[in-house]
Amino acid sequence: MKPLPHIVVILLVIVTAVFGLIEPDAYAGFMSPLHHQESRGQDAISLFVAIPLLMIGLAGAARAPRRWALFSGASYGYLLYVYLLYALGGVMNPGFPAYLAVAALSLRGLLRVLRLRDQDGPTRSSVRPRTLVFVAVVFLVFALTLTVLWGAILLQALRDAVPPDALIIIVFDFTAVIPAYIAVSSRLFSGSLRGNLEAGILALFSAVLGASILTGQLFAMAHGQHAGFGAVLYFAGFTVLSLLAFALLRHRSSFGPGAESASR
Repeated sequence: MKPLPHIVVILLVIVTAVFGLIEPDAYAGFMSPLHHQESRGQDAISLFVAIPLLMIGLAGAARAPRRWALFSGASYGYLLYVYLLYALGGVMNPGFPAYLAVAALSLRGLLRVLRLRDQDGPTRSSVRPRTLVFVAVVFLVFALTLTVLWGAILLQALRDAVPPDALIIIVFDFTAVIPAYIAVSSRLFSGSLRGNLEAGILALFSAVLGASILTGQLFAMAHGQHAGFGAVLYFAGFTVLSLLAFALLRHRSSFGPGAESASR
């Protein structure tokens, strides 16, 4: 991808995130007031975490694309999730065209990062089997807990014949996030080298997403809304485990220092 699309994404995210943080009615009509604050938490993380990660990944890509793809891939995955959620969730404010543009460019950027899986690289993984198993188990725990959480809400909604407030989030997680956890954990258990890059991206994506939801919950509590202490604890643990998984993969992975020269 040429530099211009990256620059466009960075500028659009900065503008829309700042708008979401300072405009009280930016998310009017987007689910419940609690989710309005969660969206502002996502904007804060987009601005202060996702964009810096993307810039770090892009800066290092020229020297060691495999090593730094973890950062840009995770950032693009997070931005795709959040901005597609805004677009499909009906956030009808002046930033709507930008939501579509960021989602489209983020999808393109993520797909280009994932193509690195198929390039020539190390013939065997330098990651310890115990590390791979640990990360795979973490992903399966995420898949299971999200399935139970969202499944319980869906069952109640079906009994009441009323769509749940967070339906668009539930659909996203059941159709994309949970299958990704299961697929990547399967590759890790099988020892597939393709799973190393995917797992690194997914772990960092999960950490950023968890931090954004946690920040949103704290925003809601600061505004006197009942966010739920259980949700705060869950996403705090979700974020910490994701960071631990990423740190282990980053430290032991064949995409760490020296991998590029080894693959040439």
